[in-house]
Amino acid sequence: MTEHYIHTHQGRDHVSSDDARNMWACLLGKGRYIASGWLEDLALSVPNSSTLRVGCGIAVVDGGWYRISGSGETRTIPPGSIGMNRKDRAYLVFRRQSDRVEGMTLEYMTGTPTTGTPAAPENEYPGNVLDGDATVWIPFCDVPLSGLTVGKPVMLLGKRSLSPPAQQCVECAQMQQQMANALSRQEAATAAAWEVVRSVPAELKQMHDDIAGMREWIEDKQQQNEEQIRQLAAMLANNIASYVMVGDTLAAPSAWIDYDPETQTAELAYTSYDEETGEFRIDAPLTVDKRIDVVAAEVDYALMLMGED
Repeated sequence: MTEHYIHTHQGRDHVSSDDARNMWACLLGKGRYIASGWLEDLALSVPNSSTLRVGCGIAVVDGGWYRISGSGETRTIPPGSIGMNRKDRAYLVFRRQSDRVEGMTLEYMTGTPTTGTPAAPENEYPGNVLDGDATVWIPFCDVPLSGLTVGKPVMLLGKRSLSPPAQQCVECAQMQQQMANALSRQEAATAAAWEVVRSVPAELKQMHDDIAGMREWIEDKQQQNEEQIRQLAAMLANNIASYVMVGDTLAAPSAWIDYDPETQTAELAYTSYDEETGEFRIDAPLTVDKRIDVVAAEVDYALMLMGED
């Protein structure tokens, strides 16, 4: 283990690139990304079928800062093959030489042509600069080719905003305002939901009252129907005047007693005359079907007894 107090004067050069990269990684994280909002953000373009252009900008890679300035950087795209597909890849290549001299360059790697789905060139050095690796390849962008046609380059590094403190404060204030607005809308929606919930018991009570009223109306109608049926049965019993045989005695209906809505039958009291004793008597109730066809048969029977067609 090596102890090193970086911010000291020691009479010699002692602050290394490793110290700087580790401090930046501590402040910004260990990722690999483009510092968004700086010049062209390392924008990719293909001015012609043989040239890849990378615009100006800064990338933060394993705590170190990689910069392209001026008019940008270009790399040559080898020509494709008719009927073949290919995926090339550009890497940011970090190298540390034996004399501790370090550097990072953008290098273009050509993929293997195929008639199917192409694969990017293999990353032979997938290490990390912060781990002290001497050679590290960082995937930067892919360039697809279909035959002789060069497709749109695809950036493989993400973007991250590294705003100045004052701008960060403005952005924080904007985010806070947006959050406050969102919370306000949420509170309004919650209040509306509570109003709906509060109205449910009253609506349920109204529905219950409506159902009870409908039930009472139906019961009243049923009772009215039964009364009407009873009156009809009494009228039939009193007006049809059909005769039936009670034993050896001819009997006539004298009164209506009751009507059963389930069986649709009426009970009638009959008066009969006893020729031997010369007395009239009211017999036990007889059950007569109230349905129209049976009543018609009773009428026919009575007419027959009276000798009429």
